[in-house]
Amino acid sequence: MEPGTSCAVGFPKGAGKSTTAQLKIHTALLQDLKVVFLTPTHALVDQTARDLRVAFPNTRVEGQRAEDLEEGTLLKELPDILVITPEACLYASHIESRRSESRLSVLRIGL
Repeated sequence: MEPGTSCAVGFPKGAGKSTTAQLKIHTALLQDLKVVFLTPTHALVDQTARDLRVAFPNTRVEGQRAEDLEEGTLLKELPDILVITPEACLYASHIESRRSESRLSVLRIGL
């Protein structure tokens, strides 16, 4: 749970992957950090965002799909937790890097 440390978790179903991720997210939120949660598919963006809204009811959680991203349509302010595919994250970071001040910080959690 150390800040700045990434992890990849590969366990069978029901072995605690989600709980491990939620602990890491909670650690980041307690430090007033924003979280970018990468999911491999668009279907998991919606499911993960929904699950995280339940786990963190007082936290702003948003799901972002690659097809929803266009220059100038990025979220004005990052939510506490942004759930996104790796492709959409790469595209968003490319758009953000062209701005004078970048607001995209990533807490990498691999599941």
